Amino acid sequence: MTTPATSTAVRDVPRWLWLWFPPLIVVAQVGTKMIDEDFYKATMRHETGIVELSTVLFLVIATIFGVRLFLDRERLPAKWMGTWMLLFTLGCIYFGGEEASWGQHYFGWGTPEALAAVNAQHETNLHNISGLFDQVPRALLGFGVFIFGVIVPIVMRVRTGEWRSPAGPLGPAIPTAVCVPAAILTSVIAFPERIVEAFGHPIPYWMDISPGETKEYYFGLFLMLYAWSLWRRRTQPTAPPAAQAS
Repeated sequence: MTTPATSTAVRDVPRWLWLWFPPLIVVAQVGTKMIDEDFYKATMRHETGIVELSTVLFLVIATIFGVRLFLDRERLPAKWMGTWMLLFTLGCIYFGGEEASWGQHYFGWGTPEALAAVNAQHETNLHNISGLFDQVPRALLGFGVFIFGVIVPIVMRVRTGEWRSPAGPLGPAIPTAVCVPAAILTSVIAFPERIVEAFGHPIPYWMDISPGETKEYYFGLFLMLYAWSLWRRRTQPTAPPAAQAS
């Protein structure tokens, strides 16, 4: 992915982080699985494995940037973005808290009996109780990531020849090109398994890398990159070119 030269210098998220980093988790999972199944499960699939811990870490970072953006909302390019950053931050806190079962995965406390009785995994979280707390937020987030993280940036690239946020009232909050790789991977990570299953074939050993957890990883990465990008571009009065290398 290349970035055209422009007259407006914009400091966005470093290129290595948004372009080269996203695919590495797939390479790491396939690599460890090919080495040894137990090694793969211990390092990647465990509740305190790399995938889960990284997802929570991304969401913590996204939350920190969200709080900073809300507190610095007077410098944002649109007044309504203060409210948006508050909602964004609350969403990241919920997502991260649920991923970590609000600390239970790290501190190992017992689940209250009343909650364990209605929780499918007997954990201290809400998303295993009802689809209202799991599938609905996941579907809404997935839809938003696909539309605003994939479709809109690509359309703007085709229309303008640049990775540029669109003009208009929503423009300042639209993800820039730094979010596109993570957004694409979020949207397609489950496709290989689905295609294999659609043809009635068993899933190859190396492909069985839990696309659900990996998708959550990419959700967290997308949200972190989005908030980080907003923070670095917060003083821009208009929608700038999207992804200058730092």
